[in-house]
Amino acid sequence: MGLFETIREDFREMATLRGKPCSGLAALDTLLIPGTLAVIIFRLSHFFYIHHMHVFSRLFYLLNVILFSCDIAPPAEIGPGFIIGHPVGIIIGGPAKAGRNFKLFGQCGLGGSARRNIELDGFPECGDNVILFIGARVLGPIKIGSNAVIAANAVVIRDVPAGGTAIGVPARVRFFPGSRYGQQAIPSQDDAPLPSPSIGDAAE
Repeated sequence: MGLFETIREDFREMATLRGKPCSGLAALDTLLIPGTLAVIIFRLSHFFYIHHMHVFSRLFYLLNVILFSCDIAPPAEIGPGFIIGHPVGIIIGGPAKAGRNFKLFGQCGLGGSARRNIELDGFPECGDNVILFIGARVLGPIKIGSNAVIAANAVVIRDVPAGGTAIGVPARVRFFPGSRYGQQAIPSQDDAPLPSPSIGDAAE
């Protein structure tokens, strides 16, 4: 999918979320939302990055940081339908990946685990229709399954299965059948814990 098709899909998803049409003054209203502009600027930064035009990529990256305090690294790979509800404080590092219809709602972060060498440790990979609510953090080379939800202020350091909801610090996985945010799941796995980090991990 090309740059303009991807931006069009992002815009359409934002308009749908807001219950607004994609034409006329309503479209202009959606376009002028900070989150919409932050997504467009990131798309341009990523476009120039993959075409090895790193000066332009860096300029658009810095524009996002200056205008919205939104720090999304140009190498990040995010599928179409990307939505940022509130761009201030968003951090997505390095080669983090996310699928279609990825949604973020303020002060969220996807990054390395900060152990030894971030580049070697790796970054998160998220499936389709993943949502991070305000203050959520997803750290390290972990996988977040499609239709998963990361609750507000959760800190996720282990994989989250598809349709699960990660809650708490460190995050524990719960399943809520019929949730509007995730797929229906088997409730018998409710409250399945993610392992706590070791003392050594915390020290590092």
